[in-house]
Amino acid sequence: MSPHEEQPVSPGTGGNAVLKVQVKPVRRTRLPSLKRLSSRLKVHISDSPPVVTVKENVITKTFNRRECCKFVTRSASPQDTKWCKCGHHDNKHSPVHCKQSFSHTAEWNPTSDTKTFPTNAYGEIDFLNAENDVLPLYLRCDMDVKVEDLGNLLLKMWGIPRPNLLISVFGGHSKFDSKKMGAESEVKEGLVKAAKDSKAWVFTSGVDHKTTRRCNDGTQYDMGVSNLVGDAVAMKRSFVNSIPVIGVNSWGAVYNNHELEEGDEQGRFPAFYQAVSQSELERDNVTNKPKSMVLEHEHTHFILLDFGTKNNFHEDEVRKFRIKLQEHLREITEAQLVSVLIEGGCGSLEEAHVRIMRGLPVVVLGDSGRISNVISLAVDLIKHAKLLDGSLSPLKNDDRLKVRQALIEALPDFEESKYDELMEIVEEIISQEKLVTVWRYGKGVDLDTAILEGLMKSIANLFPT
Repeated sequence: MSPHEEQPVSPGTGGNAVLKVQVKPVRRTRLPSLKRLSSRLKVHISDSPPVVTVKENVITKTFNRRECCKFVTRSASPQDTKWCKCGHHDNKHSPVHCKQSFSHTAEWNPTSDTKTFPTNAYGEIDFLNAENDVLPLYLRCDMDVKVEDLGNLLLKMWGIPRPNLLISVFGGHSKFDSKKMGAESEVKEGLVKAAKDSKAWVFTSGVDHKTTRRCNDGTQYDMGVSNLVGDAVAMKRSFVNSIPVIGVNSWGAVYNNHELEEGDEQGRFPAFYQAVSQSELERDNVTNKPKSMVLEHEHTHFILLDFGTKNNFHEDEVRKFRIKLQEHLREITEAQLVSVLIEGGCGSLEEAHVRIMRGLPVVVLGDSGRISNVISLAVDLIKHAKLLDGSLSPLKNDDRLKVRQALIEALPDFEESKYDELMEIVEEIISQEKLVTVWRYGKGVDLDTAILEGLMKSIANLFPT
C-alpha cells in the first residue's frame, strides 16, 4: 500500500477511539515510519461504521506552536528598536500576521499577542556531539495544550509502556554539586532502582547544566538534577530496559531551537542538534545567567511548551504545567506520583509547597544544599519537638530562628519581607510532615526504599486508621 493511499480501520471491541501507534526510542535506529504513519494512523472505534479513514497529519492537527503577532519595541534604547518584547528580532515577525509596530510603552502578553499555528517541530533528536544510544522523541506544543492530548501522545502515539509510578525530580539547575552529598553513585543507583522496580516514568526539566571547574584535588563536574537523572539512566541502560525520562520545559528557551524545526510541518527524523556547553551560552548582562538552555541528551522524550517567546524560561508556568500533566497521567494510568527534591532555590521551595499542599509526597535529599537543607532542618526540629512534648506543634521560637538563618544562608540578598514570606511557606510544608520524607546518605535506608516509604506515608495519610 502506498503511503498516500487511504488505510481502512477496523472496529475495536469497546471504549473510546484509540490511536494504535507504537513508537519507542531505539538504539541509533531511525524512525522514518512515524513520518509516514502520522498521515495514515489506524483508529479503532467501538460501535462505529465499518470503515474509517484518517488522512490528516495527526501531530500537526492536534498540536500547535505560537508566533508573535504584535511587535512591541523592547526598550527606548536605540539598539533595541529591532527587537520585540517577545524576544524575537523584527525579521522573525511575519508581515502577514504582525502588521503594526508599537513603542516600548505598550504592553505585550503571550496570551493576547500571539497566534497559534500547527506545530512545525516534532520527531527525534540526534545530538551530534554526544555519545547517546537513544534518539529521544520531542514535540513543540502550545502553552495551552490539553493534558489529555499529551497523555494520548505519550501512551499511544509514542507508545511508552503504561507506568506504575511517576517520579518527578526537581531542584538545583546549576548550583547543585552532587559531590557535596558524598553519595552521587548512591543517588543514581537509588533513582534507577526505584524506576526499574516500579516501571516508572521519570520527569525532569530536561536541561543540561553540567559544567566543569578546577578544584584543588583536580577537575570536578557540577551538574543540575536533570544531568544526574540522565547520567543515572545512561549508566544502567545496558543492563535494564530503557527507563522513560521525560523533560518538560520552555521551547523558546532552548538553544538553537531552529535546528528542531521543519518547514513543511512533517517533522524531523532525525533533527541534527548541535548542543554547546554552559560556558558557551550567551549570558544576561545584569544577572550573568544564561539566556537559553541546552537539552540533556540522555533523556528519552521532550515536551517543549511554546509561549511565543525567545530566551524566556517561563519557570513558574512550566512548573505548574508539569504538575498538572503529572496529575493527569496519574489519573489515567492509576500510577502513584512521588517527587524528589535535590538542592534547589526559591522556585524549588515554591514547587515543593504546591506539591505538598496538593497532597503529593516529596522525598527531600538532605545535605544536597540550599532549600533541601532548609526543609530537612525544619523537619528534624519539628520531629525533635514531637519527641519532647508528644505533639506535632509549629516550630518553637528558637527553632524558627535556626530555620530562618538557614534560609538566609541558602538564599542570600533578599529583603526581610521576602524571608517572612518564605518562612511561611516552609512552615506550611512541615505542617504536612507526613508527606515529607528526608533521606540522607549513610543514615538509614537506600534512596529507592525512602521513595517507597514516602509513597506509603502519603497513602496512609489519605486513609488514616
